Amino acid sequence: MTTVQREPCEADAGFTLMETLVALVIFVAAILAFERTVAAAWRGISAANLRAGAVALAIRKLEEAGTTTSLAESGASDGRSGGYGWSVSIEPVAVPPEPGLRAALVVIPYWVGVTVNWQNPATGAVDRVQYRLLKLGKPQ
Repeated sequence: MTTVQREPCEADAGFTLMETLVALVIFVAAILAFERTVAAAWRGISAANLRAGAVALAIRKLEEAGTTTSLAESGASDGRSGGYGWSVSIEPVAVPPEPGLRAALVVIPYWVGVTVNWQNPATGAVDRVQYRLLKLGKPQ
């Protein structure tokens, strides 16, 4: 039995133009899908950082109530800080009108509410976090 060896022709030398174009289209589609995924992840990270900053500001304002500002001076205040708008409200908790109960209290409970607003640059919408805390203060 004899084997016939064939000499390579030019058609066997590499990829055809059509195979190369199909591979290029698949590669570009994969790169575009990856780019969209990275962009969406980046927007999510940015939104999470903004929310973390708002929560930190709200906690700081809750901690300041009763230390920097007196709880007995009930009312509301607001302002802006680092791209965030904030408002703080302090109001005493209603104590039941029982004789001698208010005079016997060593501390008075106060509701402290904090709202922090910011604009999300990705969506243009205004986001908000709100916290309400019961704090104890000295009677007036």
